[in-house]
Amino acid sequence: MSDHHSADGSLTLLAIGGGWLTGHVSHLVAGFPPGLIGPLTTLLGGAILHVAAPYLRAHGERLRDRALRRRPTSARSRSVLVIEDHASGEILAGLLRDALDVPVYLARSGAEGRGMAQRYAPAAIVCDLALPDEDGDEVLNAIGQPGALLVSGAAHPEDLTAAAERCHARAMQKPLSLDDVVGAVRKQLAAP
Repeated sequence: MSDHHSADGSLTLLAIGGGWLTGHVSHLVAGFPPGLIGPLTTLLGGAILHVAAPYLRAHGERLRDRALRRRPTSARSRSVLVIEDHASGEILAGLLRDALDVPVYLARSGAEGRGMAQRYAPAAIVCDLALPDEDGDEVLNAIGQPGALLVSGAAHPEDLTAAAERCHARAMQKPLSLDDVVGAVRKQLAAP
């Protein structure tokens, strides 16, 4: 894996330069049949994330803080908050950033998600139901933003639906379709 540096010489990786992963993975799978591109992109993206994970763990806070310096006004900003404790959250955040061309913030716990929601006032939220410190529906209730997207791969569909109803969110079962997630987030961004 080759390193990519920005104009100031700093290393740009998945969590900060969302296009880095997507651009390189797309280049690698360009000649394959369309039906294989999605699975290959997921597989290669996961492999790149696995290689990049030690660097991101060591330098993630500093890199994220540098990348997220813009502060929104008091109104909801045209941005997205992803609250996900698994490595797939970084991939999802990068894909949303590329697809929507808006700032995307990533929180790894309910407490961090609450803080980032207060700090950045995102117009759209994607939250996992099973977070390390509390349930996603509790986080979304505390944030108080109806229409958020509550996702889960572990919960039974009826449990996920009930949790989403409790926090006035939309439920989506994992594995996620990027088109479905982008569509749901676009609806949140368009809401007043």
